[in-house]
Amino acid sequence: ENDESFTVTLLLSRRFWVVGALLAVLPFSFYRTLDELKKASALALVFVFLLAFGIIAYASGAADPCYGFDDEADCRGDVVPVTNFASMVSKLPIFVFAFTCHQNIFPVCNEIQFRTQARINTVIVASIGFALTLFAVVALEGYRTYGS
Repeated sequence: ENDESFTVTLLLSRRFWVVGALLAVLPFSFYRTLDELKKASALALVFVFLLAFGIIAYASGAADPCYGFDDEADCRGDVVPVTNFASMVSKLPIFVFAFTCHQNIFPVCNEIQFRTQARINTVIVASIGFALTLFAVVALEGYRTYGS
């Protein structure tokens, strides 16, 4: 029984998962080109889409996000169309951080074959548009599911 409680404590520990994720991702930081990250990036996108579809499933009612809670009030917060301005602005750093990958444009441009300004602009618009759409869907559906 003592071994079982240690295992449960370990699996619920944030430090365990952070160190585990660090050790899993560390080898990818030694790749010289973005082309070497194709498989890892594809796997990361699969997980991003799984997360997004899970959030959409919870928001649409296909899955119950409050399963295991006796009272739904313990699970969901209030959903209000507009909050106060200070609360809204306090969340702005999250979105700024989400879109601060602009420093990666240089290695991305170096990897583009037949590099032209039009192709670079297409990559920039497509990637920012995709990220904006995905973030908006996840944010709105997550808020619709759990509230504030």
